[in-house]
Amino acid sequence: MKILEEQANYFAGVFMLPASTFTKDFSYPSLDTFRTLKEKWKTSIGAMIKRVENLHILDKNQIQKMWINYSRKGW
Repeated sequence: MKILEEQANYFAGVFMLPASTFTKDFSYPSLDTFRTLKEKWKTSIGAMIKRVENLHILDKNQIQKMWINYSRKGW
Protein backbone atom coordinates (compact mmCIF):
# COMPACT_ATOMS: atom_id res chain seq x y z
CA MET A 1 0.00 0.00 0.00
CA LYS A 2 2.82 2.45 0.82
CA ILE A 3 4.45 1.89 -2.58
CA LEU A 4 1.15 2.59 -4.32
CA GLU A 5 0.72 5.83 -2.38
CA GLU A 6 4.29 6.92 -3.19
CA GLN A 7 3.71 6.20 -6.88
CA ALA A 8 0.46 8.18 -6.84
CA ASN A 9 2.17 11.15 -5.17
CA TYR A 10 5.02 11.03 -7.67
CA PHE A 11 2.57 10.88 -10.57
CA ALA A 12 0.63 13.87 -9.21
CA GLY A 13 3.87 15.81 -8.72
CA VAL A 14 4.84 15.28 -12.35
CA PHE A 15 1.59 16.89 -13.50
CA MET A 16 1.28 19.62 -10.86
CA LEU A 17 4.93 20.68 -11.00
CA PRO A 18 6.41 19.81 -14.42
CA ALA A 19 10.19 19.58 -14.23
CA SER A 20 10.88 21.75 -17.27
CA THR A 21 8.98 24.78 -15.95
CA PHE A 22 9.07 24.30 -12.18
CA THR A 23 12.87 24.07 -12.07
CA LYS A 24 13.13 27.40 -13.93
CA ASP A 25 11.20 29.06 -11.10
CA PHE A 26 13.14 27.34 -8.34
CA SER A 27 16.17 29.49 -7.60
CA TYR A 28 17.24 29.08 -3.98
CA PRO A 29 16.45 26.23 -1.57
CA SER A 30 14.51 27.91 1.22
CA LEU A 31 11.03 27.82 2.67
CA ASP A 32 10.66 31.47 1.67
CA THR A 33 11.26 30.47 -1.95
CA PHE A 34 8.55 27.82 -1.65
CA ARG A 35 6.16 30.34 -0.04
CA THR A 36 6.63 32.63 -3.02
CA LEU A 37 6.16 29.79 -5.51
CA LYS A 38 3.06 28.53 -3.71
CA GLU A 39 1.01 31.44 -5.04
CA LYS A 40 2.06 30.79 -8.64
CA TRP A 41 1.88 26.98 -8.64
CA LYS A 42 -1.20 26.65 -6.39
CA THR A 43 0.22 23.64 -4.57
CA SER A 44 1.42 22.94 -1.05
CA ILE A 45 4.93 23.64 0.13
CA GLY A 46 5.19 19.98 1.14
CA ALA A 47 4.39 18.91 -2.42
CA MET A 48 7.05 21.26 -3.76
CA ILE A 49 9.67 19.94 -1.34
CA LYS A 50 8.80 16.39 -2.38
CA ARG A 51 9.04 17.33 -6.06
CA VAL A 52 12.47 18.92 -5.58
CA GLU A 53 13.48 15.74 -3.75
CA ASN A 54 12.22 13.54 -6.60
CA LEU A 55 14.04 15.68 -9.14
CA HIS A 56 17.30 15.32 -7.14
CA ILE A 57 17.81 19.08 -7.16
CA LEU A 58 18.99 19.05 -3.55
CA ASP A 59 21.09 16.48 -1.72
CA LYS A 60 19.71 14.35 1.12
CA ASN A 61 21.02 16.67 3.85
CA GLN A 62 19.39 19.70 2.26
CA ILE A 63 16.10 17.86 1.89
CA GLN A 64 16.23 16.68 5.50
CA LYS A 65 16.85 20.24 6.73
CA MET A 66 14.01 21.47 4.55
CA TRP A 67 11.57 18.96 6.11
CA ILE A 68 12.80 19.79 9.63
CA ASN A 69 12.24 23.52 9.07
CA TYR A 70 8.88 22.80 7.46
CA SER A 71 7.82 20.82 10.54
CA ARG A 72 9.10 23.48 12.93
CA LYS A 73 6.86 26.04 11.25
CA GLY A 74 3.89 23.76 11.82
CA TRP A 75 2.97 23.68 8.16
